Amino acid sequence: MLTALTRLDLSGNSKLAGGWQHLQPLTRLQHLDLSHCNLTAIPLQVSALTDLTRLALSCNELDYPQTGWQHLQPLMRLQDLYLEAVLLSEEQVSLALAFLPQLHMQLHFAEWWA
Repeated sequence: MLTALTRLDLSGNSKLAGGWQHLQPLTRLQHLDLSHCNLTAIPLQVSALTDLTRLALSCNELDYPQTGWQHLQPLMRLQDLYLEAVLLSEEQVSLALAFLPQLHMQLHFAEWWA
């Protein structure tokens, strides 16, 4: 088991359809990239990753309000959320994530692993 893992890049895995339970033991994970994964909702298991400081959800088909934004609520250390090309307005994102005031959202293209 890779429980000491701090960075995980699953980007580009457009056929990810399940197996999210395997994220739960990765409690030390700080950076998670789920960009370009054809997600329509944020997996519930992301809520267990309470050490996350960066999360990339760019280029997914997330919609408001039925996309599991509430699963981010336990992520009090989350500072950077990358949402490029997710077809949400800035107002929708602000409403969905009002419970994370420390969050710095990146709504433009950025090199997030830097």
